[in-house]
Amino acid sequence: MPTSNRWRERPLVSKDGAIAIVSKSGWLANRPANFRERVVARSRLVTFKKGEAIFRIGDSPTGLYGLIEGLLYIEVVVGNNGGQIASIGGPGFWTGVAAAMFRHEQKLSLIAAVDSVLLHLPLRAFEELAADAEGLRQFASLLDESNEGAMAIARDLINPDIHARVASRLLAMFSPGPGYVGREIVITQADLASLCNLSRKKINEELARLEEAGAISRGYGRVSLANVASLEAAAQGKSENLAATHRARVDRGFDARVSTSTS
Repeated sequence: MPTSNRWRERPLVSKDGAIAIVSKSGWLANRPANFRERVVARSRLVTFKKGEAIFRIGDSPTGLYGLIEGLLYIEVVVGNNGGQIASIGGPGFWTGVAAAMFRHEQKLSLIAAVDSVLLHLPLRAFEELAADAEGLRQFASLLDESNEGAMAIARDLINPDIHARVASRLLAMFSPGPGYVGREIVITQADLASLCNLSRKKINEELARLEEAGAISRGYGRVSLANVASLEAAAQGKSENLAATHRARVDRGFDARVSTSTS
């Protein structure tokens, strides 16, 4: 049965604010201005409370969704274990294109990790924009981007370098799209371990290594991104250069702080 989305007409941001966000971050920011304007003009702002489903596995397609404010859990079913978080979407993240394009049921669930605001492009509006070759080409680019994201997750999970795997997954959460860094991530320690295909003990060990190298800092119920370049180096297997990179970046005042609940 389709999810009964409880949309609200009291968005946390204005339509102008939403336009500014999608124009500088994520898939739509990299599309031609005239196409971006057509998408935004046909979209509406919708809000979801923490824990609400935008859609669930098996739901019929209802169009495209782009995150403006908040965080989203992307959940998949793994064996008999029920829904598990496969990734996290931040502002600029778009989804729903495959189900809309091919008219099949949703293959994943999209859950609001915190109170969140999204742009919703209804299915009919999507079909109008996709009716011409150029519009279809632009939406196909989102499908390609989504496939690349899924492959990146798969590469991370089979990476035998566990330290690089954890750093890469953290990097994806802290900076889930171009132009976006510095938002709070809300996730349990168990879910973080699941995201990296590791035990909670091993996650703690790897976080401690990253903290010692200056890539992150930990506090009660939180992890802060101390230096983007350092975390990138760890994700690329260059952790021996982390401390020096961190010091150089701090000296230039480029630190970005991001928090994630690990309670």
